Amino acid sequence: MVCEHKHVIVRAELNWFYNGTQEIHLHEFMTGIIRDLKMNLMKGPMSCYLDRPGLKGWSSVVLIETSHIVLHSWDEDSPVLLQLDVYTCGEMNLEVVQRALAPYGIRKFDYYLIDRATEIKLIVATKSVTIWDKIKDYIKKWTGS
Repeated sequence: MVCEHKHVIVRAELNWFYNGTQEIHLHEFMTGIIRDLKMNLMKGPMSCYLDRPGLKGWSSVVLIETSHIVLHSWDEDSPVLLQLDVYTCGEMNLEVVQRALAPYGIRKFDYYLIDRATEIKLIVATKSVTIWDKIKDYIKKWTGS
């Protein structure tokens, strides 16, 4: 396997996300991303829900053979804020990440796609993208397909 060292950092605003009683569903979400990215789970998911006013939401982490996936959510407000970090030495498919969040009603989807193979190089950055065709255009440009 060639190490690609791709890193995507996502900030999304969603219509809803899992509440503090739905840990099993959160774990299915996290392992679903791993499966759809064709990665292999090493450890996790490990998740905690913080039930403190102003900070209510999930923190979850999974270790994969090629690095990690970390999620934080804040569900008190509408829209729900979700921050997602996916780092892999394998192939990165940003469309998989986008599709994983779609069922939660994406209102806003901002991301950085970074190449960290030999230096930290920004491949793509978005600002307040809400139209899927724009995201697909970035993916096509990045993948060359």
